[in-house]
Amino acid sequence: WDSIEANGADFVEALEAIDAHLGSRGFLPVFTFNNSPRDVLGPDGDCPSFGYFTPEAATDLQALLERVPSGTVAELDAEAPLADRVYWAFRETATEASRHGYAIAVLHDEPLRSDSDSARC
Repeated sequence: WDSIEANGADFVEALEAIDAHLGSRGFLPVFTFNNSPRDVLGPDGDCPSFGYFTPEAATDLQALLERVPSGTVAELDAEAPLADRVYWAFRETATEASRHGYAIAVLHDEPLRSDSDSARC
């Protein structure tokens, strides 16, 4: 399990860069900022205080992250600040969650606001 302190814009940029290498369209960013499966926080605010990967989604994430070639992982930071750090944090967490059949909760210290990039995630 891991903790990353970053401004919101850099965190989102890192998620999007990783997601592009996964060949998906929003898988990592959507689950990172969406409190599925039942929208437990309701429509309160621009960004919920946590994202949620079901155990099945955590297993899918682990499989996707393991497919990213090591050379690509090393180059992620050139595309987005923090991308390498975010990649490894998510990969290690997804591996552990998958091994035990756990879900993943991504907790945000502050909600990500569209008018500010000062959120810490």
